[in-house]
Amino acid sequence: MALTENTTPKEILNTALKRSQTISIITSIDESILTGKIVLLDRNRLVLSLLDYKNIEIEHKQSVSLETILCIDVVSVENYLYDKY
Repeated sequence: MALTENTTPKEILNTALKRSQTISIITSIDESILTGKIVLLDRNRLVLSLLDYKNIEIEHKQSVSLETILCIDVVSVENYLYDKY
């Protein structure tokens, strides 16, 4: 899917789910950054299988209301390494 100015957050999340991509989101609840793969996505919520990159392990699953998402970033090896340097 090519991103355009008309691409909705729901379309981005659906594509990430279909491609089993890792995403990072920031929520308005506490502005924490959650990183993981989408396990479940419905009209109002998504469930992330959270990843801990420091220990390279899956921590747990967390449910997030779609209305609270402020930012979505699709994580790739390239942008993860870029952020670290």
